[in-house]
Amino acid sequence: MNQLLDKIEQYFVQFCLLNLFCIKFTRLIKKKSCKFSISHNSNKSLPFFSYCFKQFSFPVLKYPTSSIDHYFDHTYTMSQRFADLISKIALPAGLTIALAQASMYDVPGGKRAVIFDRLKGVEQKVIGEGTHFLIPWLQKAVIFDVRVEPRVITTTTGSKDLQNVSLTLRVLSRPEVRKLPFIYQNLGLDYAERVLPAIGNEILKSIVAQFDAAELITQREVVSARIRQELSRRADEFNIELEDVSITHMTFGKEFTKAVEQKQIAQQDAERSKYLVEKAEQEKKAAIIRAEGEAEAADLVSKALAKAGDGLLMIRRLEASKDIATTLANSPNITYLPNGDSGKGGDGSNNSLLLNIGR
Repeated sequence: MNQLLDKIEQYFVQFCLLNLFCIKFTRLIKKKSCKFSISHNSNKSLPFFSYCFKQFSFPVLKYPTSSIDHYFDHTYTMSQRFADLISKIALPAGLTIALAQASMYDVPGGKRAVIFDRLKGVEQKVIGEGTHFLIPWLQKAVIFDVRVEPRVITTTTGSKDLQNVSLTLRVLSRPEVRKLPFIYQNLGLDYAERVLPAIGNEILKSIVAQFDAAELITQREVVSARIRQELSRRADEFNIELEDVSITHMTFGKEFTKAVEQKQIAQQDAERSKYLVEKAEQEKKAAIIRAEGEAEAADLVSKALAKAGDGLLMIRRLEASKDIATTLANSPNITYLPNGDSGKGGDGSNNSLLLNIGR
């Protein structure tokens, strides 16, 4: 709407300037032109520009026998009438358009307006989105952005154990809509720049001073919650709503950082040594258990041999022979097992595959 009114006003101004130029040019031709003699049913001396104007003019004269001066007066009269018409119609129309444009204003999406009256001051009413009207010159619309805006607050302070801490705080804030007239009266459009850095630095220093440097690392969520709670309470006093408050960066001095690194290295070495000790203990226990198992197995074998004689040995031979035969059968290579008693015959051939256990 405002763009259309701007175009109309621009075209109207150009039209008025063009008409004014035509009137001035016509008067200049009539009054200040040089003389040029020409015979046209008379011996009068004729202005040069008037003669040119007659030669190139297209209107048809009502009385062809009239003089060039009569023709020029007729043309000048038409221009004067046209100028009068412009002054009666176009000028009021242009003034009306300009007045209408000055009486309208737009409130875009996500914004609100507060009206400042030169007689009454700031009106205690918040204007919503859309096109609205006001009294030109007497009233002025002040536009506020009520969307959430991010802001970064950075400060350097000391912890409880006197360690330097650099903190970066991210704050998402917006004004309380129904309190916009109060905010404009007391803080202005740059309310966030006036309030948030001041109360943010104050709260950061007061909260961080209650924790040691190590606690700031291990209890970061607790510290962030404390800062959010206190900052929201203070911002509410200035009619500012906080959507989110969080610590984005936290750095310490070089000495503390180096000490923390050395402590972490020592802890890692201690954990590694503890692991090696536990591993040796476990290996020792495993060896003891394995030795005890072997002793019990040997005792059981001895008792079985004493009780059953060669019968147990024959069973073990058969089991071993079965395993060897299975392995050889699955092997792609051909293996030759010599028989020590092949030339003598007898029982030696039966014991060659049994590994002669017990001889």
